[in-house]
Amino acid sequence: MIPLGGTIMLGLVFLGYLALNIFTETVIYGGNYKLVKVDLLRRGFAIFAILVYFVLEWTKWPQWVKAVILVGPFTMLLITIVLQYYQNMILALMGVGLLVIISILIIQRFKKPWFFYYAIGFSVLAALLYGWPRP
Repeated sequence: MIPLGGTIMLGLVFLGYLALNIFTETVIYGGNYKLVKVDLLRRGFAIFAILVYFVLEWTKWPQWVKAVILVGPFTMLLITIVLQYYQNMILALMGVGLLVIISILIIQRFKKPWFFYYAIGFSVLAALLYGWPRP
């Protein structure tokens, strides 16, 4: 369920980011795409998506639904880190590794089920496939 639902969630998060990017470009900057600060927009959206996930964590939804929802915001955050340090992939991998370690510690602290680890692993795979430099 994590790969299918996580891929759908990732698509929804990307569509949300695309909508924000298009809105910023057309409405705020009048169609001048060169003025849009995409890095700042990406970072802000990733933080917003993670904060929305933390709010959803307080709901009484089943744990597997929360794990599926986690894939979208967490992958967006990982992609943001990878693209921030795109020129130095060692730093990018260190940032991703640090975030994964912190996430695993949080999952262990709150005694979440095993599929949260699966969601984290799926997110790391998706983020690295998306952000890895191409030859």
